[in-house]
Amino acid sequence: MPEQREHEPRVALAEVIDRRLGDIVDRWLERVKEALKKRRVARSELRDAVPDYLRRIADALRASDPLEQGGATAWADVAREHALARVRLGFDVGELVHEFIILRQVLFTVAEEEGLFLDASQASRLADLLEAAVAVVVGSYVESRDAAASRREAEHIAFISHELRNPLGIAKLAADRLRSSASLGNEDKRALDLLERNLDRAALQIERVLRLERMTSGRIEAHPRPLSLDEILRGPLADTKVAADAKSVTLDVHVDADARVYVDPDLTASAVSNVLDNAVKYTDVGTIEVWSEEAPDEITLHIRDNCPGLSADELSVLFEPFERGRSSKPGTGLGLAIARTALSAEGGAIGAVARSGTGCDFWIRLPKENAREAR
Repeated sequence: MPEQREHEPRVALAEVIDRRLGDIVDRWLERVKEALKKRRVARSELRDAVPDYLRRIADALRASDPLEQGGATAWADVAREHALARVRLGFDVGELVHEFIILRQVLFTVAEEEGLFLDASQASRLADLLEAAVAVVVGSYVESRDAAASRREAEHIAFISHELRNPLGIAKLAADRLRSSASLGNEDKRALDLLERNLDRAALQIERVLRLERMTSGRIEAHPRPLSLDEILRGPLADTKVAADAKSVTLDVHVDADARVYVDPDLTASAVSNVLDNAVKYTDVGTIEVWSEEAPDEITLHIRDNCPGLSADELSVLFEPFERGRSSKPGTGLGLAIARTALSAEGGAIGAVARSGTGCDFWIRLPKENAREAR
């Protein structure tokens, strides 16, 4: 039987791996250490996952279909730990893959020493098993590396933001003291007004950075409860009306104030406020429209502005932190990132569509109270 003849050498190789596992690991370690001689890495740090890989390779070789037995799920947990270890050690993807190339070479060498001469088909099967492991570990590595980079960036930003709070607070106290002085002339008062506005603006941006960092690190939890749209929108719409009137921009609102949603009031109000602030900032003339749309399980809040328009590239990063496109308007690009993070935390969603010509349509989806009861 061809299948049996092909299966027998694989089983024999599996038994060799079991019997000589320690020797295979030691040989692999020596060759990897040589390849990484510029790095000071302890053998114990390199060795961590290799015995587990070898045991799973042996199990897969014993199976009637080694590729199915050695599929992505077979490597998932060990690959995740291996990837995390390599991220901590500062490996790049090339070094990670080279570890598996060396492991394959060592396995072929040991097989020959044991008198197992794998034909092309059997060698290809073994290589396919290792490639399946490589695919999973590289994916885990990229995910772990990006997460670690994002965490470090958030920590740096949070540290800088905290450090900026103290000098800003001192400057604000000095401005308040100057304000109480009776000897200020009109020019001095105007300069002081400008100073205070910019201090307040800087303090607001710092609070936004810290809020986003707390959200993305999971330190802000959603506490949803039944609410009407009016309870969510009353404050944000009132603030937007003041800002829109100051620019002679019309705010046109058509929402079902009595519609019931199941959301966190603070997170939702924050998200809506950031989208409305964005709409006022980028609408210099015309109208900002706000209306609601009801579906069986959710309510969608639409906010249509009259901005100059966005390209496809700008839309693709619109909700990413510090991405501001080509606009010359002041800001950090944090408002929409905060809105997305806040809504995601409570099961909502946000998106945007650019209209042809000018303007953008933003939508915010909020779970309804009855949808929660149905679950």
